[in-house]
Amino acid sequence: MNIKLSSTFLVMVFTSACTNHLYQGTTTYQENNKQCEAMVYWYDMSTLFSEGEKPSTIVIRNASNPRSFQISQDNKQTNDDKIHLVESKSDYSRVIGESKSDFTDVDCGYFAGKQAHQQGLSAVTEFYLYCQKKVHPVRGGDTSGLQARANPYVFKMAEPISAFSWWGKLPNVDAVKLNCQ
Repeated sequence: MNIKLSSTFLVMVFTSACTNHLYQGTTTYQENNKQCEAMVYWYDMSTLFSEGEKPSTIVIRNASNPRSFQISQDNKQTNDDKIHLVESKSDYSRVIGESKSDFTDVDCGYFAGKQAHQQGLSAVTEFYLYCQKKVHPVRGGDTSGLQARANPYVFKMAEPISAFSWWGKLPNVDAVKLNCQ
């Protein structure tokens, strides 16, 4: 009985082991006659016996707003490696192209190149942004940072950072300071 319990425990431990991957890239943009930095990153995890793609959140940060955009892969993902950015109409308005939205949300653009980068087929990813953040009539708010434009923001991707772990620890890129000079 003890051998059976030990075997079961070892199987559970080895199947719970995972490799965490951090994918990150940077780009620059102009804001108020300054050259500013922006970063894209996402974490993916693969277990010992599963390499399948799991939904992850892509975070795009800029110097003036630490978590500017969070694009959930659960949103509308198409077969051509595009993950759509869907935002609330109360917070964003589409200023480039026609708005294809329902009553509460607006399609504000998309992120492309995640799968190609992870498969080693591309060293860049692209973020297409068609919306502008609205200023709240009562609270005001900061609308600086990445702005809607016809051309994509192209992020030069770094080599992925991978860490095999039972708990999956990777660097915290939220602490990275982005600058405007």
